Amino acid sequence: MLPGDEVSEKKHKNVKHLIAMERNEDLSRRETRKFPGLGQPIFKIDFAKMSPAYVEEPPASSQDVTAEKVVENEVNTEVSVKNTAHHKAIIKARNEFYNKFKKRFETSTEHVMSKFDNERIAEMRFNDYWAGNLKEITVKHI
Repeated sequence: MLPGDEVSEKKHKNVKHLIAMERNEDLSRRETRKFPGLGQPIFKIDFAKMSPAYVEEPPASSQDVTAEKVVENEVNTEVSVKNTAHHKAIIKARNEFYNKFKKRFETSTEHVMSKFDNERIAEMRFNDYWAGNLKEITVKHI
């Protein structure tokens, strides 16, 4: 044997390929590939979850409320694209940037809600102060 004439061990096919060969199936790449959607739309904010004090009572004359129809799009349903490395990279980038956008949106929403909560608390304090003063004035002068 000369240098470079190493004995290489022949690689064996995996079980998937062996079964496909036995059944005469084609294992070539599919033309399209389905990728999962990005999840629930983030623009529908559950204010009750973010701030329990924000929960509003339902109207007394509320009728049977029907569920809103979910719009099917690439955000909440799976997407079928060509099965190429470029399309896979595009979907991966889409998911990555959507997750960044989602985090920024949630952070800004939490910031706005915290500011709103502080303003609401200040308004409630003022209303209590005003009601106390009004009660004191009415008791003294009426």
